[in-house]
Amino acid sequence: MPGLVQNNRLVSCKSVPGLNGLSLDTVKTQGTLEFICNDIDAGMQATCDTKYACELLVMCGTGIGMSIAFNGQVFTGATGVAGELGHCRVMTESGEFSLEQLASGDSVRSRHIATEDELYRAGSYLGMGLAWAVNLLNPNRVWLAGRMMSNVPYYQGCLDSLKQMALSTPLVGMQVNRVEDMETLVCRGLAVMLASDYPRS
Repeated sequence: MPGLVQNNRLVSCKSVPGLNGLSLDTVKTQGTLEFICNDIDAGMQATCDTKYACELLVMCGTGIGMSIAFNGQVFTGATGVAGELGHCRVMTESGEFSLEQLASGDSVRSRHIATEDELYRAGSYLGMGLAWAVNLLNPNRVWLAGRMMSNVPYYQGCLDSLKQMALSTPLVGMQVNRVEDMETLVCRGLAVMLASDYPRS
């Protein structure tokens, strides 16, 4: 599910607010509902590898999210909601905004951002946020996913800003990959989870 998921419950979903509060107890199904998890954490299951100490998956579509994996295990934090990169605050010449307000697909659409320069600038804000994560976590690999990453000026702005703002030491040897088969990412991750010992209800 997109949004904040905690203990098999959808706490908050911006894209489908009618599903807020969805839990294993509230779903009526003839099948078996194994678990409810965040979509980007499921996607990380399809990309992470145990041979890497740290990996990040950043998804930019309607909103902005990030998943973190250490040694092939997704890290969700103390209460299950780690990785909310989109809610980091940025000070601009126009005031203080969250990354989602500056760089998400919803923001680009609602502000009618269309020129290459504007799209590059929006992507550069995401790159700034990603640079914070790189400086803090020193990942081996960073995966970039979501439909905004298909926009060339946006993607280039993100990469350029990341390279300019992250410390050079964590950038050395760090791989940045774009997820090309985004449409199947979450499903591939769910397949990994169902085949593993992922915590069930």
